[in-house]
Amino acid sequence: MCRSHSSNCSSDKGNIKAGDRVLIRGAGGVGIFAIQIAKALGAHVTVLVSKTTMDAVINYGADEVFDYRKTSSEELELFDIIFDTAGKDLKAFRKKLKPDGKLLTIAFDAEKPIRGLFSVLLSARYGQHRTRLVIAFPNRKKLTHLAQLVNNGDIVPAINSIYPMEQIVEAHRHAENRGILGEIIIITIAQS
Repeated sequence: MCRSHSSNCSSDKGNIKAGDRVLIRGAGGVGIFAIQIAKALGAHVTVLVSKTTMDAVINYGADEVFDYRKTSSEELELFDIIFDTAGKDLKAFRKKLKPDGKLLTIAFDAEKPIRGLFSVLLSARYGQHRTRLVIAFPNRKKLTHLAQLVNNGDIVPAINSIYPMEQIVEAHRHAENRGILGEIIIITIAQS
C-alpha cells in the first residue's frame, strides 16, 4: 500500500512534472517511495523529517532536508506540490503552495480528525489551493510499473523491519514510534 499511495500522489493526483518543487512531509515507507518517484519524474524534492532520518532521505534522493521540529512552515519556500504523510498543520502548509499548487495528504490529525476531513472537503470545493485526500487501492498496472522501477534500480525500497504474523502486536507498537524510516513488513504466510 505504501507504493500505491506514493504512486497516486506522485503521478495521478500530483501530476508532477520536471522542474516542479515538491515538499514531502515524512519519511516512512510512503515518504521514501514518494521521494524517489518525484525525483524520477524530474522534481526538486524538499523533505521535512525528524533529525534521525535526515541523512537517510538524502541517500534516497532528497535535494533539501529540514528537521520538522526546528523548521516552521513559514521558513519554507513555495511549492508546486506538497505531499503530506503527517496529517497535522495542513492549513499552515497550504499557505506554502504556489498559486496553482496542490496539497495531497494520506492522513488527518489524529487529535482532530473531523476538523481535518472537513478542511479537505471545503478545500476541494472552494479552496484556491486544493487539498486532496489520497486513498490507495491495489492497482495491477501501477504496481507492475513500480515493480519495474524497483527491478531497474530506479527506486530502492526502504525496509525498516520484518515481523511474522505471530508478532503483529510488536510490529504495531514499532510502527507507532516516530522517526521510523521505511516500511514495516508483516509476513502473512507460513514459511517452509
